[in-house]
Amino acid sequence: MIGLEVAHVFKIQMPIGAGACSRVFRADHLELHQPVAIKVLNRELLETEDIRNRFHREARIATRIAHPAVVSVLMTGELPNSGTTRGEAFIVYEYVDGVTLRQFLEERGTLSVDTTVGILVAMGEAVGAAHRLGIVHRDLKPENLMIVQTSQSKRALRVLDFGLAKLYEPSELPLTHTGAILGTPSYLAPEGARGCVATSRSDVYSMATIGYECLTGRPPFCDASVIKVLMQQVECEPLPLTEAASAVHVPDPIAAVIHANLAKGAENRAEDANAFTRELRRAAKAAAVNFEDFELDSALWHPCPLENSNGKPPNQTGTPNMTGNI
Repeated sequence: MIGLEVAHVFKIQMPIGAGACSRVFRADHLELHQPVAIKVLNRELLETEDIRNRFHREARIATRIAHPAVVSVLMTGELPNSGTTRGEAFIVYEYVDGVTLRQFLEERGTLSVDTTVGILVAMGEAVGAAHRLGIVHRDLKPENLMIVQTSQSKRALRVLDFGLAKLYEPSELPLTHTGAILGTPSYLAPEGARGCVATSRSDVYSMATIGYECLTGRPPFCDASVIKVLMQQVECEPLPLTEAASAVHVPDPIAAVIHANLAKGAENRAEDANAFTRELRRAAKAAAVNFEDFELDSALWHPCPLENSNGKPPNQTGTPNMTGNI
């Protein structure tokens, strides 16, 4: 793929990631000399219609969100069936120069409460924009979150990879059979581990799991056996943050929000990422947690509303809440 011209617009320069379904390359715009990221479906999956359809659907879904904290899609298409290519599907994204939250955690082990809350609020506002459109990500994890240093003292978060996203819309045909387990086991909500339908509350569970890992250095449930992790997601309660040996000191209001949204029953969690973000903001205020080192550029786009004087969120207009790896 190195040196390949894509759609006579981009030239592939180097690989930057790979996974079960596709590879990601850095490329340059031939005229503007600006970098982009190009995701290319793995060749051995070309004949798998379900995966091919989901790959193209990822671009359509990500484009609908149009949020500054969600990586933008610039183009989608298929490579020619000639020479070194065999008609592989591709998606062109804006290039984000940063590190994944996974890399950030590997470097630091655990994060401060301030940084963790900043990450969760930024993620909540971005994922909340998707939830308002009826889109559920279904694969939130540290590998799909990018941290960008925007200035000497400020960082921002970007959400990647809507490859497993589900759009609840009458015109959308299901691309998987009932009972299919989709997602990454350590971040999968109990209902997802049972093969049930994922909702916005499932994303909230994943977000709370990421928060738990930021504060302790590991997710609540992890094991070399995928089956054991799935069983733990369904049956076991997470160790309280106050009892985790590696955990930083977590103020009670913050710990309460994270544990409440690790509930086994989806009905006991925040209804969506917007509600989760409101809970976090209240808890941060109560605990005097300052997360202003995270640049919430997403808030400039669509600020997450705080409560009215009656304690309820203000009325919102727009689509009601409903509900891929690299």
